[in-house]
Amino acid sequence: MSKIDRELACRIAWIENDISLGSDGIRARWEVYLDPEDAVEADANLVGYFGYEALLISKLLRSKYKRSHQRAQWGMPRIEEQLKECSENAKKFFEEHD
Repeated sequence: MSKIDRELACRIAWIENDISLGSDGIRARWEVYLDPEDAVEADANLVGYFGYEALLISKLLRSKYKRSHQRAQWGMPRIEEQLKECSENAKKFFEEHD
């Protein structure tokens, strides 16, 4: 991590905090008032949020260090769009349930 751009290194390191905070937030809400279906959907969107953040960071890293990208989609041609949608849903969830 010490070899890469400091801002990108911080974003990578912060993902672990986001995972812990987001997961704890959903579990706390689940215990209080969410029904299981809402909690599962919120969890899935949170996973999409992390995936989208990782995707953005990887794009920035490749751009900054001029690395090529072979876009693996695993049979999911809309993966970036889907992850972005999940990310936006996760953000809305935490804003609405704050």
